[in-house]
Amino acid sequence: GRVNTTNDELFDAIGMKRGDPIITADLKKIRENIETLGWVDSARVERHFPKGLVVHLDERQALALYQSAEGHQVIDTNGAVIRGVKIEDFRHLPVISGTKADTKARGIIAILETEADLYNEVWSLAFRSERRWDVYLGDNIRIMLPEEDPLGAWQQLAKMDRQHKLTQRNTVNIDLRIPGQIIIKPDQPIKPKGSQT
Repeated sequence: GRVNTTNDELFDAIGMKRGDPIITADLKKIRENIETLGWVDSARVERHFPKGLVVHLDERQALALYQSAEGHQVIDTNGAVIRGVKIEDFRHLPVISGTKADTKARGIIAILETEADLYNEVWSLAFRSERRWDVYLGDNIRIMLPEEDPLGAWQQLAKMDRQHKLTQRNTVNIDLRIPGQIIIKPDQPIKPKGSQT
């Protein structure tokens, strides 16, 4: 199960070297040491006579970059910070912000992923008043999702976007907070006919 945990980190946590007797190894202590490693969610350590110890890892999955008072932190699918990672390796993940956004991110990202084409344009999300989300696309379009049924609103937007290319226009706000409606605010106000430039 090792993907992101390095061999050196793992061997340091095990604290044994080749040739040490496995009969005296404290498996509970070894497991606890391994589970302190940043990427490790849980571990299982077994004696396999006569060959040695076998370690099974369940690693955390990086979900998003959480923007907090401490700066950007990589969080896993449960909202827990993954310690000891290089932030620059995870710039491809969406940035989330807002009170309790870290613990709510998994649900909203699962919703956004249902429309892959639109989700690919997402670069950040803000949790507003611990109730609803604003989603920002790469071209600085803000999509205001409703508190109730954000999935339905997101899918409605995706359908309209496929038909009318809403996110490819000069748009700054797409408000989906009123059920069944999409309110679009253009980047530049529309001038009435006959007005002077």
